[in-house]
Amino acid sequence: MFLAACTRALPSDTIKINTHQSDDAIRKELFKYTPRGGHADDVIEFVLSRLYHEDNCISGVGIMPKPSTGVKLGHSFGFISHEATNAEWIFDVRLNLEDIKITRYMTKAGGEDWDPRPRVRIDLRQSDGEIRKELLKYVPLGSNIGVAHDFIGMRLFFQGGPSHYGEALTGKPGVGAVLGHYFDKDTGVQKSVRVNWVHDEQSRIREREVRRVDGVAPLFPSWPKIN
Repeated sequence: MFLAACTRALPSDTIKINTHQSDDAIRKELFKYTPRGGHADDVIEFVLSRLYHEDNCISGVGIMPKPSTGVKLGHSFGFISHEATNAEWIFDVRLNLEDIKITRYMTKAGGEDWDPRPRVRIDLRQSDGEIRKELLKYVPLGSNIGVAHDFIGMRLFFQGGPSHYGEALTGKPGVGAVLGHYFDKDTGVQKSVRVNWVHDEQSRIREREVRRVDGVAPLFPSWPKIN
């Protein structure tokens, strides 16, 4: 069970952005850590490993041709509603950072969860069976798809997701994620690792499928970027 952000102390190396400053000031501060032109791998490393953020991280990297990665940086307290501040890192087709977009929106009070534990990193070079076994520890078979979605967004170190396009990943309906990529010395190419938490008609997880594809091309090469 995740606890509200105000009940947990920040780890010493966590970067927390002051959301009470202007949008331009927030962008300027984030660009210090994730410079324009930097690769998506470095941006995601910062966002998932060092940046304080609330709720799920959502990323189109490895899924869309000009993707973005977004998180909620924080919120202002209100009795009934809060003003949330969202940051979105926007990449070009080469996965280099083009811009950072800041948006603010009203949301109901509650749900300002975060988890200070290090994200779960999966060794992409281990076998498909070993990856499935490791993921089973966090999302047991029979879990609701919401458990898989929240695990990806809040606990898993990943490149792209959570995505409801799991069927496009492996051909079966589910919640999908691109775990990342690595260089395969045997074949001399980059391998991208995709996982689909397959669900049944009752929205219960019944299996985990792992797929490796050559290269880092997006799942939907002709789809417009996430807005």
